[in-house]
Amino acid sequence: MPEINTYLDKPTFAIIDPQTNKQLGQISLIGKPVLASELMSVSGSLQGFVILDGMKNLRRIWINQDEVILRTEYMQSYIRITTYPADGETHGYLDIVGEFEKIQATPSKSKTRISPQRGLAFLQSLLGT
Repeated sequence: MPEINTYLDKPTFAIIDPQTNKQLGQISLIGKPVLASELMSVSGSLQGFVILDGMKNLRRIWINQDEVILRTEYMQSYIRITTYPADGETHGYLDIVGEFEKIQATPSKSKTRISPQRGLAFLQSLLGT
């Protein structure tokens, strides 16, 4: 089985709890989606993944069949982990439940503005006038 480090150069995704917005783990998607019927008697396609971080949290999500968020810096979608790696393995399959959507950029906090009078006073103090 390939080492996890071989997947670190591929795009990584955070697994986010939708209620708390807390990161539960990190995965890397591998390969192309496969038809679920090739793995089990279900229709649709599943995406392979390898766990990079958070095995304990991801196992709990899989056992409860919770829907969580698969998120990159710019995109996110709801997923469900359908097959979890066996002991000692890191590969599994997930079902992308929702559509990928762009993440709204949060507005940056405006910097404190210095009034022209304070700016002029500061410059005068520097110049000693």
